[in-house]
Amino acid sequence: MNYVIIGLVIVIISIWIIKYSSILGAIMLIIGLSIMMKGKKNMDNK
Repeated sequence: MNYVIIGLVIVIISIWIIKYSSILGAIMLIIGLSIMMKGKKNMDNK
């Protein structure tokens, strides 16, 4: 499984969560973006 895809899924879920709980959604968004950045770094190294 690709890190970028996992990060994107978390970002999409977090946008949906923000409607109900902005704090939890924001935390999820940060986690999702950090996973995407990690995946991007891994792709650059290859």
